[in-house]
Amino acid sequence: MKKKHKIADAIKHVCEKKETGTLVVITDDNQFATFSLIKGEIVSIGYQGQYGVEAIESVASIELGVCRFRRDKMSSRRDALPSTEDIIAHFLQYNQKAKAQPSVSSVDSDTQVEEQEKSKDMLIDTLSIEQKRIFETCLAEYIGAMAPILTEEYLEIESNVESAVNSLMLIVRNMSGMEDAKKFNQTIVEQLKATGLNDLASL
Repeated sequence: MKKKHKIADAIKHVCEKKETGTLVVITDDNQFATFSLIKGEIVSIGYQGQYGVEAIESVASIELGVCRFRRDKMSSRRDALPSTEDIIAHFLQYNQKAKAQPSVSSVDSDTQVEEQEKSKDMLIDTLSIEQKRIFETCLAEYIGAMAPILTEEYLEIESNVESAVNSLMLIVRNMSGMEDAKKFNQTIVEQLKATGLNDLASL
């Protein structure tokens, strides 16, 4: 089971370390948020199709999620944002206003953000370059520049191709609606089957 973190603590942690890259946050209902950082400064925030200041309130309300930091991997997007210090302070204040909630046993006590860990058993290592490209290009049609980062994230989290397709389909559904999600599913399954993955079923 992937460990969950308090998002405010996770972003504070990578900012204090002066990191450059992208913090990816995935919630229990398969929604995602991204923070792009340059030397510890937040330069872009995204959440389910919202960006910048618009995304801040939505992200602050999440509180907990699986957080992974991708060093030196980020989109070219730059948003007009408050200072990094003000953003972190806002998240911490939001959490305090929410009052104490039941503790979650899977939250790291030291809030260390999971960084990319390579394993021989990862799904991503079993796919060809062409198959990875199919995931990226099909997803990019609906979510844009963050597709490569999210593709890599889910191909490491999920245990098989079908579950990865289903998880990414939920992201498309949350951002673009059910019709686009069905189109995404049908397109990616058709293209993956052409590479030899014949056991996949489309909706």
